[in-house]
Amino acid sequence: MGGAPAAFMGGRAQLPAATGRAAARGACSVSMVATGGKKTGGAKINVKKGDFDITAPTKRVGEEEKKEKKVIPAPPLVSEVGADYEPLLKALQNENWEEADELTRNLLIWLGGEGTRKRNFVYYAEVKNLPVKDMQTIDKLWTTFSEGKFGYSVQKKLWNSKKVNGDFNLFVDEIAWNKGPCGGCDKICSGCTGLLKRWTPADASGNEFVYDLKKAKKGHLPLTSALRGTYLLQSLLQHPAWGPEPLKRGVSSGVVAAQTVAARQSFPVVEGAESWKSPYYVNKKPWDN
Repeated sequence: MGGAPAAFMGGRAQLPAATGRAAARGACSVSMVATGGKKTGGAKINVKKGDFDITAPTKRVGEEEKKEKKVIPAPPLVSEVGADYEPLLKALQNENWEEADELTRNLLIWLGGEGTRKRNFVYYAEVKNLPVKDMQTIDKLWTTFSEGKFGYSVQKKLWNSKKVNGDFNLFVDEIAWNKGPCGGCDKICSGCTGLLKRWTPADASGNEFVYDLKKAKKGHLPLTSALRGTYLLQSLLQHPAWGPEPLKRGVSSGVVAAQTVAARQSFPVVEGAESWKSPYYVNKKPWDN
């Protein structure tokens, strides 16, 4: 009644063929929806940015798919002296490398005890007394969230590597703490650091170090002052927290201070907690600029 019934052929309903303009409109409509705007028989959808993408209903046209941030489980925050590692943890989780570097300097001073806190910096001879478990916690936080690229233990391995072999000048080149060769050389060699990069307190202009995980060289962070010699750096890298392997001593390690002064460049200051408060920053000499 009211028209011919659908005929069943091979288990599928066969509808009467549509005719005329109505059929053409129907065919185009189905084609357009199915192809998501691609040309099929002369038909295409006019879409604009912000419309839902037919081929991906949860995505809008022109919208880039957001990549989920990789979740890295935090290592245990172990402390022998009740240190608070949550700020450092959060900074590293959020990839705020410069802030994490500043917090690490603060922690070294705090871990040193009442004397270093009052003085606001750590002498190289005091480094060996910093608690092992706390130093391991700091290093584990750095190595975990940098996926093995940053940390004191990473720096020690590079220092002791065959390529560097305990030579400070080769070390700063390996981890990019310098700007490159000095005048007259086409490469960094023993006895020549090149021009050392300039460091300024957090959020100040002129800082030449790299706070980008992808762009920085392996071992680039955390930063350690070597402005007046390498004793502090070597004491940190020799800390028992990174294992009993002795630190190799290169021939250039004892003459770095004079070279650095001549280059009129400054390394970051591990001694400074809030660097602008530190005796180093307040009492800088003209050659430290």
